[in-house]
Amino acid sequence: MKKTLQAAFLLFSLLAAQKLSAQNTKKDSTQLFSVSGFGYGFNTGKISDILKPQFSSNLGAELRAKNNKFFVMGVLDLISYGYYQNYSDETGNPYRIKYGSSTFYMLEVTPGYRFNGKHFSFYGFAGPGLGLTNLPNIEVNAQQLTATQVNKYTFTGSAEAGLGADISLGAAFTIFIQGRYMHNFNKVQNTNVDLFPVFLGIKSNISAVLGVFKKKAAPIIVVPVKF
Repeated sequence: MKKTLQAAFLLFSLLAAQKLSAQNTKKDSTQLFSVSGFGYGFNTGKISDILKPQFSSNLGAELRAKNNKFFVMGVLDLISYGYYQNYSDETGNPYRIKYGSSTFYMLEVTPGYRFNGKHFSFYGFAGPGLGLTNLPNIEVNAQQLTATQVNKYTFTGSAEAGLGADISLGAAFTIFIQGRYMHNFNKVQNTNVDLFPVFLGIKSNISAVLGVFKKKAAPIIVVPVKF
């Protein structure tokens, strides 16, 4: 499902950018880019015994200031892991997941600064995040002799900082690669969660959308009528 959404969003971005880029975007104007990427959420330390990186994706938008240096990026990360439950989270329940799937749904809003070249740009960013962690658990019914896997969702906050690079493919498209350090404030199995997501993807120029909100309504002219 996540891969299907990723592919659909990427296709929509490409088609939209191709159409909208026909309208020239001035370099000294505010620009809006859609962001769509894929990668892995690497980790290190004790948490690497619990979370094993799997294919992940992100979707979002990047708003650049008129000078094309300052920007704000809002992105929803869907970071997936294989999950090993080393001990049960519930008192009195000795059963645990040997291997399952876990997903971090993280929304980050990060301001940043760009260093622009002719075809290459480098940027840094930092900011907060908020999201949900999905961890599988086992519920056992001793009377019915059944065991059911259930997903446990928990709200979490995060702080992150990262670096990235863009390769311009013209006014419409940019290929990007970025990596960052993300610290989650909630622990998993009493273990600190420090992640290093790395994403590769495409930014599509959809700045023409901003023009829709800047258009002024035509003035209403009242012509006096003489009797």
